[in-house]
Amino acid sequence: MHHLYSGVILFNKKADESLNLEQEVANIAFGSDQASFWFIATCWEGRVAYFSLPHSQKGHEFLTCKKIQSTHKRDVTCIDITNKNLVVTGSNDNVICFWNSYNCSVNKQIQMPANLLAHSRGSTICALKFAFLTSHEHLLVFMTDGSVYCLNTQNEVF
Repeated sequence: MHHLYSGVILFNKKADESLNLEQEVANIAFGSDQASFWFIATCWEGRVAYFSLPHSQKGHEFLTCKKIQSTHKRDVTCIDITNKNLVVTGSNDNVICFWNSYNCSVNKQIQMPANLLAHSRGSTICALKFAFLTSHEHLLVFMTDGSVYCLNTQNEVF
């Protein structure tokens, strides 16, 4: 059962404890079969949560959760993952973070350039999507004002 408003995820009816993220969940994305995680949740107030693959303990299936305070300063609203488990998150602070999915750390972050934000006052990142699931070279950045930018992640040019 998923209850995204409260940030609580119940995995097994027989489990006595639920996983409480203490934040509202904005989005989730699942990794591929080779991932060290099952899925990632983006949360409010700059938090990101990595969920383990289900594991058995005392005859019950359980998840574990690693909650991380990211470098985002505001609500983390979007996420995308390539089929090689390269993870990117975006936030209302107009920062894009690229993650090392194996140790749950931020490899690099890119701030949306001021010149792109100048024409639309108050616009923020609302969605991210890798152009190709097999490559992380081009990232589409969707803004709340309807603008779409393509980021070349190698040279960090929009």
